[in-house]
This record gives sequence, C-alpha cells and structure tokens, in this order.
Amino acid sequence: MLQSSPLLTTTGSFRCPGFRSLLKLARHNVYLRKLSQIEKLLKKTGLEEAVHVLGNFSSAPDSMPLALYLFLKNNYFKNTIIDAIRCEGDTDSIAVMAGALAGAYYGYESIPKELVEKLEDKDKILGLARELWELKIEAKILEPML
Repeated sequence: MLQSSPLLTTTGSFRCPGFRSLLKLARHNVYLRKLSQIEKLLKKTGLEEAVHVLGNFSSAPDSMPLALYLFLKNNYFKNTIIDAIRCEGDTDSIAVMAGALAGAYYGYESIPKELVEKLEDKDKILGLARELWELKIEAKILEPML
C-alpha cells in the first residue's frame, strides 16, 4: 500500500511539478538516471528495492537520490528519518539530507522535541536557522526558479 504523502497522488504521481524541473538540472548521467527512477519507485512499496536502485553509500550520487526518495515517500519528518536509518549503508548522511528536506517542508514543529534536545550545538544551529528565516522573511533570500 502506498503511504499517504502530501507530495503524491493516490496513484503515486507527483503533485509537485517542480520535480520534473529538477531532472533538467541534473548535469551528470548518474544523477539523471537515478532521479528518473524515483517516480517509478514511489509507486512500489519496497524500501529494499529503492536502496538497490538508488544506492546508500557515502558518495553524493549514491546517497542524494535515496534521500530525495525518502522525503517524497513519507508523510512525516519522523517517518523520513526512521526509513533513512532502515536503509543501512551511510545512514547518517542519508538521514541528514532527507531530514533537511522534511524539516524544511513540514516545519520545525514537525521535528520531535526529543531529537532537538539531543542535538549537538543545539543553540548555535537554532540561532542559524532563525537567521536564515529572518533573511527569508525580509526577502533577502529569493524563491528558486526552476
């Protein structure tokens, strides 16, 4: 059964047209090949197959596509992180990338408080996040154009 994600329809098609624009930004064939597999993988239920196709190693081509898949597959921040850990391999890098996407999309409130409390350099990181948000509010950070 396909998980309910705000980014997908019930048939696994994307609600976000920007994803196809992202494919146009892929400069290397390895990224293009892996990113183009994500939509098909989202229509299936097996995390194991996604890891096999997209990779779970430390190099960017073998971790970033899986992180993007995990973000698109899940409907909550916590689920995204749990699935990243279940993928094995370079779980810390994959969880960081997938978690960054999920946190940006779902918002700070979606991050479990117990995870925030255990964060190394929590005050520094939260301060940087506040500064970035203020820049965004002041319109000093522009929307990306895909």
